[in-house]
Amino acid sequence: MLSLIIVVSLLFPGLSFGASQNAAIDGAKKEGKLVLYTAMQPEDSTKLIDLYRSRFPFVDASFFRAGSAPLSGVIDSVSFIGDRQRLVVSGASNGLLTVDAPNTVQAKLGERIGLLIPPDAVRLLPPEN
Repeated sequence: MLSLIIVVSLLFPGLSFGASQNAAIDGAKKEGKLVLYTAMQPEDSTKLIDLYRSRFPFVDASFFRAGSAPLSGVIDSVSFIGDRQRLVVSGASNGLLTVDAPNTVQAKLGERIGLLIPPDAVRLLPPEN
């Protein structure tokens, strides 16, 4: 999460996130990795990642371009949260992908699924402990 704050602060330096820059840098060092999920053109993503790396060389930064093409992966876990279910999907990106879906979706452990996620539906969720 702190890595995301640092990326946003590179793009919008006037924003304040309530945490000191030193705390953000300490958090980035602790996490050690940033994956930017984007629909931007690869050239633009590369420029952004290069800028990030120039400011924070101690973080392994990369990007994953989802574009508008569907992703596919295997359901690793399903948990119900009110009127939704949270799916953890492997193989759809560089790591695990967490997706919230309506309970009307039939999701089974081990099933291969396809995902088409519009950019305005993407939300950053806190990591589960």
